[in-house]
Amino acid sequence: MMVLLSRAAAKDLKKFDPSVYQKALDALNHLETHPLAARRLQGSLDGVRAFGFHAAGVAYRLAYIVDADRCLVFLIGPHEGFYA
Repeated sequence: MMVLLSRAAAKDLKKFDPSVYQKALDALNHLETHPLAARRLQGSLDGVRAFGFHAAGVAYRLAYIVDADRCLVFLIGPHEGFYA
C-alpha cells in the first residue's frame, strides 16, 4: 500500500533528530505492508488509526487514515499531548 505524508506530517518528520527520524521511517515502512495493524480510534477521531513506536526512550504516534489504495499520515509526534 502506498503511504503518503501530509505537509504537516512531513514537517513533523523533519524536526526529529536522526535516531527518532529513523524509527519514524521504520514505522512508515511498516504501514506499507500492515496498514490495518494499528488500533482504530473512537469518538471524534473515528476512522483515524494511530500507530505507536518508541525512540530515545520516548513514545511516539503516527496518526493516519486508510482508504482503498493508500495510507495518509497526517500527524507524527510524541504520545504526550498527541491527542489534544
